[in-house]
Amino acid sequence: MADIGRRVAAAARSFSVAFAPCTVPGARQPSFDLPVGEMEFGVGIHGEAGVDRIPQQPADELVHGMLERILASSRPDDGEDLLALVNGLGSAHPLELNVVADQVVRQVTDRGFAVRRILVASLVTALDMAGFSITVVRCDDEIVELFDAPTGAPGWPSVTSTGGARPVDVHFADPDDAADSGDESPWLTAFVGRVQESVDDLTDLDRQAGDGDFGTNMAAALRHFPLPLRGRDAEVLTAISTSFLVRAGGTSGALFGVFFAELARAFGETDDRAAALRAGTAEALRRIQDLGGARVGDDTLVDALSPAVDALGAEASLTDVATAAADGAESTRELVASRGRASYVGDRARGVVDPGALVVAWFFAAAADHAA
Repeated sequence: MADIGRRVAAAARSFSVAFAPCTVPGARQPSFDLPVGEMEFGVGIHGEAGVDRIPQQPADELVHGMLERILASSRPDDGEDLLALVNGLGSAHPLELNVVADQVVRQVTDRGFAVRRILVASLVTALDMAGFSITVVRCDDEIVELFDAPTGAPGWPSVTSTGGARPVDVHFADPDDAADSGDESPWLTAFVGRVQESVDDLTDLDRQAGDGDFGTNMAAALRHFPLPLRGRDAEVLTAISTSFLVRAGGTSGALFGVFFAELARAFGETDDRAAALRAGTAEALRRIQDLGGARVGDDTLVDALSPAVDALGAEASLTDVATAAADGAESTRELVASRGRASYVGDRARGVVDPGALVVAWFFAAAADHAA
């Protein structure tokens, strides 16, 4: 047993990182100070600071740097089989650990190694440290057999994978949602630009009154557009609709996808912007209410869209339409939501403008500011 233990230990290398320190029981302060936006690279398992301090990085870059250290130290032979363990240091969420595991498998496989087994769990923690470690073990059939053997050890998962780990292609074909050909569309450029610049503000609003993903969904739908947007209004609106429906997530992606799809259809039928806005927004409101059941007063985007539709139906100027939408969005500040994620927090959402209604108001403001 000792010989096997020494052989496995000699074939194993670990490296740890932390995004926040741990707090030792009885201590009044964390084990080390870590500025916002930075991370400890190469932390100790007992809460020690790292060998280096670096800016926070996305998972793929971070795993690459960790594997560089690990593989340079363990020096596996080309094509050698490996075991990989991704270990949470206390406060890392299983979702985060699995993102890391995905990168480990992809990057190790790209280097020509086979991942015989991968284990993702919080096996050895440093109290409540927010971080993780990666362990790579050079292995043979005997080590794999022992790895798979049942055990009653309380810190070891009762069920572990007994198959190799291989990358899975999760890419999807980019949708045809470009808006980069033809004449510039000033009003849609202004709208998309304003949303692109306001993602953090929209996220902050949704954090106060919802689940905090609204800004992320707006960015997913619109950040790929280079400005200015180009093309006929119907073409650009179709591209925006496609982006929301394919690239964005959450309810907002579907609802805004429908909103812009109906506008695109209406603009494809007439060159009269006021008429197209009137017909498109009216049908969009109908479909959105059919899909979600929201009505005015429910603290949703409908609170801005409905008064805009009414103003367009009365053939008001675009300036007045934009004002109606803005007033509708502002009215959500004092509402308690009965639809969407904001409905879960009740009175805590009072005093916060609904971000979906705000984006609708920005759309009509752009139309008014760049009236033909």
